[in-house]
Amino acid sequence: MYRISFLALLGATAFAHGQEAAGTKEPKVEEVVVTAQKRSERLLDVPLAVTALDADTLAARDQTQLIDYFREVPGLDVNLPRDGLLTILLRGINTGGAANPAFGVVIDDVPIGSSSILGYGDRLVPDLDPADLARVEVLRGPQGTLYGASSLGGLLKYVTSTPSLDEFTGHIEANYDTVDHGDQGFGVRGAVSIPLVTDVLAVSVAGFKRQDPGYVDNVVQNNHDINEQEVHGGRFAALWQISDAVSLRLSALGQNTSGEGSSQIYADYRLEPTLGNLENAQQPGTGRYDIELRNYSATLDAIVGDYRFASITGYSKNTYRSPLDFTSAFWSGLADDFFGVSGVQLVNAFETKKWSQELRLSGATGSKLEWMLGAFYTSEDTDGDQYLAAADAVTGQIQGVLADFLFPTTYDEYAGFANATWHFTDRFDVQVGGRYAENRQKYNETDSGPALPVIGLTDPFVFPRQRADDGSFTFLVAPRFRYTPDLMMYARIASGYRPGGINAQAPLAGLPPTFDPDTTVNYELGVKAVSLDGKLSLDASLYYIDWRDVQLSQQDVATGISFFTNGGKARSMGAEFAMGAAPRDGMTVTATLALDNAELRSDLPPSAGYGFSGDQLPFSAPLTATVGIEQEFRFAERLAAFVGALVSYSGERKAAFPNTLPAPETPIRNEFPSYTTVNLRAGLSYEGWRISFFAQNVGDERGIVAGGPRGSVATQAAPYGYFVVQPRTYGMSFSKDL
Repeated sequence: MYRISFLALLGATAFAHGQEAAGTKEPKVEEVVVTAQKRSERLLDVPLAVTALDADTLAARDQTQLIDYFREVPGLDVNLPRDGLLTILLRGINTGGAANPAFGVVIDDVPIGSSSILGYGDRLVPDLDPADLARVEVLRGPQGTLYGASSLGGLLKYVTSTPSLDEFTGHIEANYDTVDHGDQGFGVRGAVSIPLVTDVLAVSVAGFKRQDPGYVDNVVQNNHDINEQEVHGGRFAALWQISDAVSLRLSALGQNTSGEGSSQIYADYRLEPTLGNLENAQQPGTGRYDIELRNYSATLDAIVGDYRFASITGYSKNTYRSPLDFTSAFWSGLADDFFGVSGVQLVNAFETKKWSQELRLSGATGSKLEWMLGAFYTSEDTDGDQYLAAADAVTGQIQGVLADFLFPTTYDEYAGFANATWHFTDRFDVQVGGRYAENRQKYNETDSGPALPVIGLTDPFVFPRQRADDGSFTFLVAPRFRYTPDLMMYARIASGYRPGGINAQAPLAGLPPTFDPDTTVNYELGVKAVSLDGKLSLDASLYYIDWRDVQLSQQDVATGISFFTNGGKARSMGAEFAMGAAPRDGMTVTATLALDNAELRSDLPPSAGYGFSGDQLPFSAPLTATVGIEQEFRFAERLAAFVGALVSYSGERKAAFPNTLPAPETPIRNEFPSYTTVNLRAGLSYEGWRISFFAQNVGDERGIVAGGPRGSVATQAAPYGYFVVQPRTYGMSFSKDL
């Protein structure tokens, strides 16, 4: 018989396959366990909106990047500000411009990435290949109490697999795909878990390499499929069960991502292509990017009497390097004057090293009270380097540096948090929590280069050291009522915050040296249920998010220097729904629906962009939906075939607010039209062997996921560009469980 295994019980549309236990007569929804609240519990029991995605199934479907599966998470959107970079947002919490990150990212509870825009923290979001993972959890709504800074809108949690202490397991997989209008891609993955000493010591090793096919052509260089991307990496983990009550888990993860060209399609202010369907004309030598992620962690878990103690130590290093075409009349003139060439490249190079330490103590007092106490510390150092290089416009070769801007930054945070649940009855309980955090930030900048005297600065020019300190308190209150073990209703009031920061180069223009944190408060009602003997799962929620002291990016008119300030209000309100059903033996049906109304509640200052009260927030879709169906046909006890389809719809979205006031008859705040994609898959499985065939975006839709001016000013005459979902793709995957 066939066992239904929804990837995200009560929350997603993907499917996994399994063999049901002997004697089971009916298909049922498989129970999913998550760690969203920093403890293992049924997803059905968690009083917040969570989606969990199974990593093995993502890999089998060739959904190896967030852009491939973000629509399967209600309320999740992505924005691609540039190649190799990624910004994510939930429930519309986003103003569209550069900012400190508003969405937290952790790997096994270890925070990843810079907490500041000065370290590209809002756009260097780790996009991990599923080879290294057990699942991806997405927590919707602010998570400030348990996860702290940057979880203003929500949290992305990568959960890695744990080595097995009692059995050898392994998995190998290979896939091949080809893209219409593009080239071919491939991927190989493998993982093994080995118990070295049964029930005492085990290790696991995973590795992968993939090539994501390109589909954009550069007409200037006459190069095809320039946006091909190569990704490789791996992970080593060890689990030592020191005693029945104490365990130590070590993990080391690495991933390298590199691309040779831009996915951006050149367009006019209406986002109509100015060259061809999938074409650009980037300067030679620009558009490349290299990203490296290294993450190390040690987790000690101990039960001492009636208490549980956990220590999570983490260290990560993120590096990013990419040259951009920065040629303009002014800079190209300087490039010619100093080096005799007409091209200019802006090279961005960032490296963030981050330590974190979290201590947790949890337990129960009597039969009524469960509690958790915690302390957290993180320290990050970012070396930022942006330099303007004179380059040969024909070959892209750099001939010299016009100006070099070095700006190291540091960020340190200390926090304490507490969480408690009081069980009034067996059915009704209330969870309350609070967290107080303080952070300290420092910024230095030294500029040098022959172009500095031309713009009125000495060579070198050393800025005064700048510093910012702030603190924030976040809270949650979540009453929960279990009508039955399979029907739970909850309410939730929870807050989140985003740290303030330092305005770089503020002394040059007499600008405010710092800006303050902004905060959100989420009011939510939800219900989760499994019914009809486990054949139907439901998850529904209503929410209202109040966003105060919104951080805004502004530009000083006199000097052109960008800076940040706080001002105005915004809000997001909506409804999310997810359903999974097993209407008959071997069949699964899932559906999600997200309605979101995210808008400004006060006008933006003109220097922050032209946005007015009631305007839709950037990149948030008022309506998204998915519907999936899959049917398995079992021919023998160990031989089965399957066929399935997934349809995803994304409603209209708006680009960032323009920084010039458009004429009413020719608006330049770009609108991204709605689009629908259809994915199909079919395959066979036999005794751990599996072969799948898939077709993604079978209608070859050009769904725009990001777009806007290629320069700093949005006018009708300015050059624009946009990014689209991957064109129609066909492929196959082959896997074997060892």
